[in-house]
Amino acid sequence: MKKFIIALLIYIYSQITFAETYTLITPFPPGGTTDTTARYLTDKLNKRFSDKFIIINKPGANGTIAYQYFLESYKHNPNTLLFGTLSTILLEDITNPNNPLRISDNTRVLINLGRSELLVMARKEDPRNKADDFKNSNIGYFSPLLYLNAKLLGFDKNGNQFIPYKGEAATRLAFLSKEIDVIADTSSQTDDFKSKVKIIASSSKYNLYGVFSIIVPKNFDTFKLNDLNTKFNRILNDNEVQEWMKSRDLHGAGGTPEEGDASYNIARKYYTTIIK
Repeated sequence: MKKFIIALLIYIYSQITFAETYTLITPFPPGGTTDTTARYLTDKLNKRFSDKFIIINKPGANGTIAYQYFLESYKHNPNTLLFGTLSTILLEDITNPNNPLRISDNTRVLINLGRSELLVMARKEDPRNKADDFKNSNIGYFSPLLYLNAKLLGFDKNGNQFIPYKGEAATRLAFLSKEIDVIADTSSQTDDFKSKVKIIASSSKYNLYGVFSIIVPKNFDTFKLNDLNTKFNRILNDNEVQEWMKSRDLHGAGGTPEEGDASYNIARKYYTTIIK
């Protein structure tokens, strides 16, 4: 009994002493899959652990605004994290080699949270079913990876035009209002939206996926790195969280920071090869 009380007191003391407040930067606006996933997972963390997570949305410029804000904020607040997609970060650095931020060179992966398939879709009533069927059509997308995916799948031919939008919600609204004919999107959508579309091409052909990750600077505190990794893994192993992610076509990930870094390096080589 004495040992139990001592262990309990140590646990309580550690929770009080090491409770932290973290700022999580996301490069996408509120309402989209990335933002919704970030808010859902941090809400679970806030309820389960003593640490607190605050989300700040910094959309625009293909993530550059968020990346710059993240790197600058970290100088003043070492508890600053980035909730983003490895693909978007890597593509920004690969396609813009003179970019002074070089976010992928200065960061590492705390944990990979999950991944979603990349799709190209048309309205259900559209009789066309493959890339070659579309001519002089407008194709909407909201991230560089989705543009790359649609291009690799052949939608840059036959006079088709790519139109960028600021965020998932705006792109899907343009699609539903028939402003665009085709949407390059992720598989993570609401049931209502899914009921209105049909898949005409998939990223699985090129093994491309949108991977949601928590990114930190390379010199991030080691104790906090491992502590947060453990907490995120515990949340991802929760049955309710797994069902929630499954309902949104998100494949759960998890793992160690070292495994996250390995995926970073593999993805870098892969995207470099594809773009070349």
